[in-house]
Amino acid sequence: MSEPPRDSVLRALSQAAAAGERPPRAARHLGQGQQALTVCMALALLAWFGTNLWQRWEDRTQLLAARQSQEPLVNNAAKLRASLDALAADTRRLAEAGNPQAQSLVAALQQRGITIAAPAVNPTSR
Repeated sequence: MSEPPRDSVLRALSQAAAAGERPPRAARHLGQGQQALTVCMALALLAWFGTNLWQRWEDRTQLLAARQSQEPLVNNAAKLRASLDALAADTRRLAEAGNPQAQSLVAALQQRGITIAAPAVNPTSR
């Protein structure tokens, strides 16, 4: 036996509700089908959110690991930069004091577009 069309099912539901009776079997199945669809959609949405959350967590973990692996390199680069800045400042001091080799080095660096910053004066070192 085929199920009645949707309009007749809705009509049967409204009549049963008005009479205070239990809805016909076809109408009950229509509600169960909608519930199953809603549950499937909710589960699919939950699975999608869970997958995205897991992927973002994995990405975050990989980024943190990459950052930790690069941290010693960054620290070493900062130490090297400070060392080179100190060497350049000492060379500039020598050039200002009249050392000819230091003056030629500073002049060669300036020709290449490299300027040596003036050394910072530390008032506590005097």
